[in-house]
Amino acid sequence: MISEWIKSFMPAHDLYFIDERLLSRLDHSPGMLLIPREEFSQHPTYRDISVANSYTYWTVDPVATHVVHAPSGWIASLPDALRSDVLTFQATVGRGLVFRLTDDESRRE
Repeated sequence: MISEWIKSFMPAHDLYFIDERLLSRLDHSPGMLLIPREEFSQHPTYRDISVANSYTYWTVDPVATHVVHAPSGWIASLPDALRSDVLTFQATVGRGLVFRLTDDESRRE
């Protein structure tokens, strides 16, 4: 039952909002798209209500200049320090589907 709910309500991909500083630290990996925020905002795929509701990206601070469209699990492939910085930035700019910052930190112990 829960797995069906996840299929229905969770996007098949992940979106991460980043700024120029984080952009300069990312290596392009297979399946990942780097999209300028302006282009992202105009693209019909990302205007879909199910995706918009999941990430609440209309509330994301404008300091996020780019969007990373990544396959599920991509964030786990990043080095620890970069992963922490990307996740911290998500909370800072107000992206949806973000857990408390301590959730990521507690898994390291």
